[in-house]
Amino acid sequence: MDSTKAPPKAIVVRWKPTAPWRIGDDSGSRETSGGVLHSDTLYAAVCSAMNALGWLEEWLDATARSETPAAVLTSAFPWQGDQYYFPAPTPLWPPKGAGRRVRGATLLPASVIRGLLEGAVIDESKYVPDAASGCLLLADRASRGGPFRHALRTRVAVDRLNGSTGPVNKLGAIEFAENAGFWNAVCFADDGARSHWRPKLVACFRYLADAGIGGNRSCGWGRSATPSIDDRHVESLLWPGLPTLEGAKAWWNLSLLYPAATDTIDWTRGGYRLMERGGRIESLEQWGAEKRKAPMVAEGSVLVSENRPVGSAPDSAPEGFAHPVYKNGFAVTIKVPWRANV
Repeated sequence: MDSTKAPPKAIVVRWKPTAPWRIGDDSGSRETSGGVLHSDTLYAAVCSAMNALGWLEEWLDATARSETPAAVLTSAFPWQGDQYYFPAPTPLWPPKGAGRRVRGATLLPASVIRGLLEGAVIDESKYVPDAASGCLLLADRASRGGPFRHALRTRVAVDRLNGSTGPVNKLGAIEFAENAGFWNAVCFADDGARSHWRPKLVACFRYLADAGIGGNRSCGWGRSATPSIDDRHVESLLWPGLPTLEGAKAWWNLSLLYPAATDTIDWTRGGYRLMERGGRIESLEQWGAEKRKAPMVAEGSVLVSENRPVGSAPDSAPEGFAHPVYKNGFAVTIKVPWRANV
């Protein structure tokens, strides 16, 4: 980075897992694990770390309790080697007339994303879909496999006194390739927010690397080597310099979104997918209580709006719970031309 320029108001975080990770699958099955760490789950993990380090109330005031959050997080997607994978833009993928060779992929490398946004024709012969991860791999690297594979682990409780056993539990997880992991970005509202929250977030990410993210952490799952932190905008992963793309304003979503009342999204246009998000609460007040479910706009959706969507963080605590439980629905988006999506 050029030291004469102001640092970008964003960071990119790369996680290098050292153990299996279990991410709640969208289907709800215990025997499968998701391949994307959704932004609401990542935000909850950061809140847990903020609580452990003594910054939770300040963090909630600056994010979930604010209409203009100081920092917003993308979801975490796979990386492998020098390839970063992104959620396929919903209205652009699969391309019209695409064959089975690429149709099943849901996570695309930067080169394919650039081509889609610029209206280029994708040469399918250069890519191979990886069934395990959903990533579209470069054909000349496909022999190495994708960034992760799915695994199923069996657990059973054994009574050490009488040797009796409890029920057999099967849990799904993902195991990462040697040079692969997850990446996510954090975008700051301004220079002041960056200066204040960057060091605290780096401390939280390092804490989570040791403590683990996701399920089965008591068995050592979800851990990572010390995450690498790169001061750069997420757009720079796609383009060396930000391009000028003509057309109506649209916003490609890299996080889950729960629209704010002030967001002016044209729901009659664009291409988007909704997800119902629930989960369980990690609180000393009532550990494991079910959160209220909320419909959220999924990653990869392209929304047409004159202004960048902001989103909000609704309270998902069950009725009568001791305190609010915020579900992160703030948006991280990249501006794209809607003209290319018709």
